[in-house]
Amino acid sequence: MFLDEVVYLLTKSEQIKNVYCTNYETIDKLTPKLKEKNLFNLRKKQKPDIKNNSIILSLKSIGLHRSPKKLRKDVIKELDFLSKFTNRILFFYGSCGNAFDDINEIEDQLNVELIPLKRSNGLVDDCISFTIGGTRDYLKEQKKEAGTFFMTPCWARNWKKMFEESNISDPLDNIDNLKMLFEKTGYKRILKLETGLGDKETFDEQVQEFSRLFNLDVEVKDCGEVKKKLNDLFNKYKSGLN
Repeated sequence: MFLDEVVYLLTKSEQIKNVYCTNYETIDKLTPKLKEKNLFNLRKKQKPDIKNNSIILSLKSIGLHRSPKKLRKDVIKELDFLSKFTNRILFFYGSCGNAFDDINEIEDQLNVELIPLKRSNGLVDDCISFTIGGTRDYLKEQKKEAGTFFMTPCWARNWKKMFEESNISDPLDNIDNLKMLFEKTGYKRILKLETGLGDKETFDEQVQEFSRLFNLDVEVKDCGEVKKKLNDLFNKYKSGLN
């Protein structure tokens, strides 16, 4: 869910030269965006040469968010694998449907320190909460209009995939049913969260496409402070590395 945020941090960090990915799908996504970095498949390296100019990256399937239980199981398994290479992990998750509420227990179980997405009094709820500024701003927008579909660049790219993984074989072939679903659930508007990350032109086009398909108004919220939060998070991560 945080591909653009990860690319922003890696592109900004000139000292990071090597990116070890945990699968080929991640490499395929990053290759066009990180042309100045060396990308490797970590699982194919018998003795990866991970030094100060290297980072390990794992991106999980967006479809896992449909089941917090499955998401938790899959992520903990991945964290266990990553803990063989590092004792400190930048954790791009919030509570995600209570999947990671007990983050301290996970740290103790795996003997690893996790640097998660947080607000002042605990984990953020999810990627939308982090992007929009926290739970209070999240609820404020929902109170303003309960039928709000929050749209980040990642959601704009992946909404069709999410519907497909919800057993709708081809969203565009079932658009009438999806429109009916949106009407019954009371969606009235798209709140487009502008972070300044990723390809703005593509994001604009994808939001407009979604708006036309589901007859939703588009409102825009400036979320440019995300860059500062990302930098603070990354600096915190780097400050504790051995």
